[in-house]
Amino acid sequence: DALEKVGTEVREVSGLVALALANATAFERERRRTDESEALLEVATVLTKSTEVSAVLASVARNSAAVTGFERCSILLLASNGTLEPVMSQFADGHTDAELWDRFRALRIDFPAARDVIDSGVPTTYTADEVTPDVIPPEWLTPFAVNSVLVVPLMVGGNSVGAMLLDGRERSAITPQQVRIAQAVAAHGAAAIGISRLLERESKSRHEAETALRSLRAREAQQAAMAALSQSAMMAIDLDALMDEAVTTLATTLDVGYGKILELQPGDVEFLLKAGVGWHEGLVGTATIDCGTNSQAAYTMRRSDPVIVENLRTDTRFNGPNLLTDHSIVSGMSVVIEGQDRPYGILGVHTDQHRIFCIEDITFLQSVANVLASAIDRRRGELAIFEGEQRLQAILDNASDAIISTDGSNIIVFNREASHVFGYSPEEIIGQPIQRLISEEFLTRHPYGVKAFTSGELAKRVDNGRIELMGQRKNGETFPAEITISQVEVGGESVYTSIVRDVTQRIEIHRKIRESEERFRHLFERSPIAMWEEDFSEVGGWLEATRQEGVEDLRDHLKRNPEILDSVISLIRVRNVNSAAVNLIEADSAEELLTGFRDDIRTEAVRAVFIEQLATLWEDRENAQFDFTATTYLGNRVECVLHLAASRRADGTLDLSHIIVALADITERKAAEAQLRRIAQSKDELIASVSHEIRTPLTAVLGFAQLLRDEHGNLSASERSEMLEALLTQSNDVANIVEDLLVAAKADIGKLHVVRVPVGLYAQTSQVLESWDREVVGRVQVSGEAIRCTADPARVRQIIRNLISNAIRYGGPDLAVNVGECDAVGYIRVSDDGDGVSQEDAERIFEKYERGDQLPGLTGALGLGLALSRHLAQLMDGDVTYQRIDDRSVFELTLPLVAR
Repeated sequence: DALEKVGTEVREVSGLVALALANATAFERERRRTDESEALLEVATVLTKSTEVSAVLASVARNSAAVTGFERCSILLLASNGTLEPVMSQFADGHTDAELWDRFRALRIDFPAARDVIDSGVPTTYTADEVTPDVIPPEWLTPFAVNSVLVVPLMVGGNSVGAMLLDGRERSAITPQQVRIAQAVAAHGAAAIGISRLLERESKSRHEAETALRSLRAREAQQAAMAALSQSAMMAIDLDALMDEAVTTLATTLDVGYGKILELQPGDVEFLLKAGVGWHEGLVGTATIDCGTNSQAAYTMRRSDPVIVENLRTDTRFNGPNLLTDHSIVSGMSVVIEGQDRPYGILGVHTDQHRIFCIEDITFLQSVANVLASAIDRRRGELAIFEGEQRLQAILDNASDAIISTDGSNIIVFNREASHVFGYSPEEIIGQPIQRLISEEFLTRHPYGVKAFTSGELAKRVDNGRIELMGQRKNGETFPAEITISQVEVGGESVYTSIVRDVTQRIEIHRKIRESEERFRHLFERSPIAMWEEDFSEVGGWLEATRQEGVEDLRDHLKRNPEILDSVISLIRVRNVNSAAVNLIEADSAEELLTGFRDDIRTEAVRAVFIEQLATLWEDRENAQFDFTATTYLGNRVECVLHLAASRRADGTLDLSHIIVALADITERKAAEAQLRRIAQSKDELIASVSHEIRTPLTAVLGFAQLLRDEHGNLSASERSEMLEALLTQSNDVANIVEDLLVAAKADIGKLHVVRVPVGLYAQTSQVLESWDREVVGRVQVSGEAIRCTADPARVRQIIRNLISNAIRYGGPDLAVNVGECDAVGYIRVSDDGDGVSQEDAERIFEKYERGDQLPGLTGALGLGLALSRHLAQLMDGDVTYQRIDDRSVFELTLPLVAR
């Protein structure tokens, strides 16, 4: 999609560049119109300054060939005896072929084509196929290889006096523009001829001489006015001022009271009095004439030929509009002001006196109309070019990409973004070689590639004209650039347009994407959690079709139609799985999982999870989590939690082609949760037990203390001694309970510490037994030797007390304590002949809050003793273990011996 978008942008920009070049071509056309005006001006100037026919005809011949695009211009005049006499021939650059001309004059060959034009008074064109000997003599054609000919009559006083021949070797059609220009120049030549003949007749009579002189002066005035107006037209920027000058010049030169320029309005329904002289105040710029009326202006537009009116009141061709009748107009003449695409309007002069206008007057009016037409077309072309260039520049400057155009060597277009990317202003870089924008290292390492790029060859060879190279900014900094090149042909010349993008950020993004993908793949493969990468695209199509069928509750729909669920599951495509998934499902290989989901593991629990996955996508949710019991390929049951994750596309819809499904084995977590529940229950029991354990001895202590206080005088010494012994025993029990709770709490928060000093195990055992009453001590058989270990004395006594207390509560009546050493450790073994602990519970009894079945008559235990004892022993680099030996339960504390 991104490549197609770039291609569209390139074509649009290329079209804009082509439009700009086409506008430049239009400007060139307008420049040629200016050349035409300058040529007419030169001829008019010669005619004004000289009455020599040869000088005027030489200027006519030279300028006719130059401005019409022909190579040669020749003039033939009709002699008094009716023959055609060659009088002038020049090439466009001003030189003559004297030998060819002299030979042709000597032969006196007739020119049928010229004679036909003289007889008809209408210009005629001949193409290469029409240039035949029966119209143009071979002697004229052969030496010069003529392929196109234009013959224009020379009209003086309404009569043809000769012909002007324009010819060339180029095979191309002759345009109406060339014919019009040739007629205008020929008119000057005819005027010169007419002036010459007037002078010739001057000698015949004074009256004729005076008339000719007046006519000559009028023509001279017209030519002078024409020259001045042409000069103004070439320099004019304000068309309104030029039009005002034109109507004033016409009225003054032709000695009429009124001049007008009528502008044809859009829709061609009316004319507007655009400029004028002599009219009532306020009419210029506001007065209009309906195109549909039978007015002189409308008639002139329809005829396209000059229209002369001797008496408007008696003219039957049209009626006078209010503009003319309100000013009592009698005579006048009007011509069309031509335009490039449509006529601009009407140029006319009028007088309220009777006036007969001659052909020279009409020619003068037509010449002014031609000058105005050229000026209007040129101005319109300039405005069109300017507006086109402004639009193009605005488009280029608002483009988000750097746009550069070259002519194959140098830069000709450089937009604002290009300035931003490269650091050059357009004034600095336009006209410079494109190599200035390429890094020196790249120029050195890839000379042939650079040559192909700058010549535009890559636009033809590279797919979509796209290449990558290293650009260089004005400050010398280099950067990776992607360049898309297009080529257009304009006027036979190639223009290459490049769209340049600084792809530094894109390359970095792609690098990060690749790294991200690699990290994802690495994490995916190495993840300890089983993961599936799945494609639900076909499932998405099914979901949409199901929605169209009117299904609202997808879960209910799938539960009632299990066969549909199976078919939908088969639409899921497994794209990838990791090794953890293979291990969890107990498959032989990843390939076995990539084939899909086997029917034999689709238990009800698994099918329910598939329904929830589909419902998640149905509800347009990105994430979901479900607990269920899975079945492996080997038939084992695994407690799992399933996580489903989907991403969204740029348009906000779920990307069903890339769904991640993760299965976490929570079997151990489930067991831990059960254990936590048991521990929580044990803690609840502990609270009750603690309150009972403490309340019982405290009650005894309180009772004995009250008796000693209240009955002290009534008690014998033995009774008081017995009560004090009981107080001591019960107080020790409370202290031991509190000590166990405090130590357990410190262990839970990591604040339990021990000291390491030499300790006598036998002595510590004896010290513990001394705190119990004689009845308990009498049941315990102690044996062994004095063993010294490295330990914390207080913690050793706490362990011994817990082990003996545990044996008294849960063991048999025969209880023994043995102290000894073995394999560099000292030990204390507390054994009894009770039923002991089953093999499966041998380790569980060392967990906190675990209690066995105690003997009747004893207070409940806390369930901390064994767990706490083992923890204390391990802190002192020892241990507490349980064994069943010879039908006796043996709890053994081991500690490291003191180094000898």
